[in-house]
Amino acid sequence: MKKLITALVLVTGLIGSTQAQVAIGVGAQYTPGFDGTFGLQANALVGISEKLDISPSFTYFFSNDADYAIDADLHYNLLVIGDAVTFSPFAGISYLAGTDNNIGFNLGLSLQVKTESGAIYFEPKYMVDNFEDFVFTAGYFF
Repeated sequence: MKKLITALVLVTGLIGSTQAQVAIGVGAQYTPGFDGTFGLQANALVGISEKLDISPSFTYFFSNDADYAIDADLHYNLLVIGDAVTFSPFAGISYLAGTDNNIGFNLGLSLQVKTESGAIYFEPKYMVDNFEDFVFTAGYFF
């Protein structure tokens, strides 16, 4: 539990002192390669320019192999359709804590669809660390 609280404080601290546009989100993550590992995610999307966003996240896994992950991704807002849909390729780093602690890299594509009160997001990504795997995340930004 201490690890969970520490990681949440870290992610909140990364976004707490900025004056940029910030969206806070919650989601679920599925990793097929870890025997179908499922996790719950808290994340943020911090706009640093019109085209660039930083997205720190914390994921708590319900697994014997992985405890939690902390990610930091840089999104490039490549394609915006109207004011409702955004496609953003991203790259970042990841720290996975569990039976083996791993630092890795990830590449992915984010799809965000704005709603009246926030945005639905879907982010498939390819992670490379001691293991190579696809990760699927979906959730909601407030």
